[in-house]
Amino acid sequence: MSDMFASAKSVLRRADYHITDLQTTVQGFAPNKPYIYRADRDSKTGKYLHKIVFSESFSDDISCIMFDAINNLRAALDQMTFAVAGRFRGGDDFAQFPFAKDADHWPAKIKGLKDDIPPEIIAVFERFKPYKGGNDTLWALNYIANIKKHAILIPAGFGGSMLSLPTRLTSDPSFEWTERDPFGDNHEIEFFLSDQPDLSTDIQFSFTVVIRHSEEIIEGKEPVSFLNTIRTEVALIFASVEAVCKRLGWA
Repeated sequence: MSDMFASAKSVLRRADYHITDLQTTVQGFAPNKPYIYRADRDSKTGKYLHKIVFSESFSDDISCIMFDAINNLRAALDQMTFAVAGRFRGGDDFAQFPFAKDADHWPAKIKGLKDDIPPEIIAVFERFKPYKGGNDTLWALNYIANIKKHAILIPAGFGGSMLSLPTRLTSDPSFEWTERDPFGDNHEIEFFLSDQPDLSTDIQFSFTVVIRHSEEIIEGKEPVSFLNTIRTEVALIFASVEAVCKRLGWA
């Protein structure tokens, strides 16, 4: 018997490829250093403002790979649901995995599937609660996928950075930590002020990469681990749906 979920699983494997690609890309930032160290004369203090400046492609590369993975994960659930609907009612009318805005909108969403999906599968979907406030991980999958399609890429940015300096520099009378925005529109992290113009050989810098967005559920999430968390939820849905299909004699 052919696998009714062959297409959906193929798309899921493609998501795995993108997640691995993203991990490789993020890990490659540290040794490749997608930034330059710079010290510019500060007009307000007359001192040198020491900063790290990233290239714009830094966040674009991460965002593009991340959304390739997101789209595959979302499509895998839709193709799985379509396969179930085709076996249950026949025909090739489209059916997609149900996501809802929140718990209040969920009943209407799941009711719309009652003619397409057997009650046993609907019960599986109910257990996973794919709406905000129910299963926020699944909700985030749909939310990010829709942003990508209808608006813009969600940018990646800095979750934290670490700067190591020798004591002889920090104890210098001219040294002053800056309190400015650490990451602005210019892809810059401003660290400190000093009378000394070039301290590149004394600076040790490291950073982490996170998702940057106003939605609190996804803000600050590390892209690779977050995608792996979503992937785990998708795999659990697949396993549960396949188990039901086997009991129904479909697989």
